[in-house]
Amino acid sequence: MLKNVWGRIPCGFRERPFDVYTALLLVVLGLYGFFDPTFPELQEDTVNSVIIHITELYMIVAGSVIVSAIFIKERCKRFSYFGEMYGWIFVASASLTVGIFQIYNALVTETTDVQNILLFWIVFFIWFSLVIVSVIRSLDMYVNIRGKK
Repeated sequence: MLKNVWGRIPCGFRERPFDVYTALLLVVLGLYGFFDPTFPELQEDTVNSVIIHITELYMIVAGSVIVSAIFIKERCKRFSYFGEMYGWIFVASASLTVGIFQIYNALVTETTDVQNILLFWIVFFIWFSLVIVSVIRSLDMYVNIRGKK
């Protein structure tokens, strides 16, 4: 039964399930922030809110491009490869923006007060790790394509 279910999953999803999971998680995070009327709660400045919503849009687009590139791997190989490569760079830029914005709000602005410092650094570590991993993945794909020319 499990082999029957596993066999019906598209090949790209079977090969790299954690990439799909990460991309779908970014889409969900972007959609949550984009459609939640109370988000961002602590932002009094309009520019900060616009930056947050642009970053959420980047997350949605990057996750969607990565998932679609993995899904149609066999049918359109060039889109799959380049879409995934540039999608991971979009993920890196959005994650870096979130990390920098988090540090900025904690250290510079007086409206945000960090209640739990351990949680703050754990969340920052997660975003920064996502930056590193997505840059490594994209650079690996870039080096791989440069080596084939």
